[in-house]
Amino acid sequence: MVALHQGQISVESQPEEGTRFVVALPLCQPEVMVSPPPVFVYEEEVLPHELIPAAGTDFRILIVEDDKDVQQYLQQLLSSYALTVAEHGLQALVLLQDQTFDLVLTDVMMPEMNGIELCKKIRQSPKLAYLPIVMLTARSTVVEELEGLSMGADEYIAKPFKPQVLLARLDGLLQARTRLKEYYHRQILLQPSEVIIPNADKEFLEKAMRIVEDHLMDGDFSVQDLLDAMSMSQSVFYRRMKSITGQSVIEFIRDVRMKRAAQLLATSSYRISEIAYMVGVEDPKNFRKSFQRVYQMSPSDYVRQHREGSFTSSDDTP
Repeated sequence: MVALHQGQISVESQPEEGTRFVVALPLCQPEVMVSPPPVFVYEEEVLPHELIPAAGTDFRILIVEDDKDVQQYLQQLLSSYALTVAEHGLQALVLLQDQTFDLVLTDVMMPEMNGIELCKKIRQSPKLAYLPIVMLTARSTVVEELEGLSMGADEYIAKPFKPQVLLARLDGLLQARTRLKEYYHRQILLQPSEVIIPNADKEFLEKAMRIVEDHLMDGDFSVQDLLDAMSMSQSVFYRRMKSITGQSVIEFIRDVRMKRAAQLLATSSYRISEIAYMVGVEDPKNFRKSFQRVYQMSPSDYVRQHREGSFTSSDDTP
């Protein structure tokens, strides 16, 4: 036992006086008590009803977090959203190239690529710059917060956080996407060049509309033609178009054609069949059907309401 502790033992013995055993052990420093790292615990609170995401929401959130406990907590808290998890920034960038999301929720301190660098990469990418970014971090000094915001983060939330605060911040950013869709339905069909929306989304929509308008008279212009001109993959383009307008790519192309048709119906003296041909629709019946679906009225009714000095005879068909 003494040897195991790197000690020494000796014996002193005198006849008729007795025996003395001496044990010498090395002196150790006092044991240092190390406290375990704090557990990532959040206070349970009742959430206001209006801040709980509606079931079946179409919003897609990418969570970028390397801590398994935090991952699990966020997945439970945000379970009403469609969630995908990445463990660091590099993995997140791969997912962002293959899929489309409505928001990125990222930690700051992570291996491989941290949240600050991820935010910078997203903002530098023309295909990703439109994404809202929320940062979660234990680094909560003013300097660190300013660093995150300067890289383009929309929100910077310190850990531990109150769940209703996080939900409110996410809801605000996601509702802005919803308002964008509503704005599209109200105005983009009438004045596409005057739509006031976030720059990245505006540039994306304007480019797509410009390409379609450049091929208005081409009735064979297809979704694939638009994808090729935009230099985007089908999945990324489809999801981004859906997130901005709430519509499919086919519906978007139809809307651009019908928007131009509406302008011609209101401001020109062309007959309806001629206008249909000018926007790439050769069949008058298909033109009327598409126009009715977009504007909730027939082309002839639209002429009567919007063209000055119009007569029923200006229409080819009733």
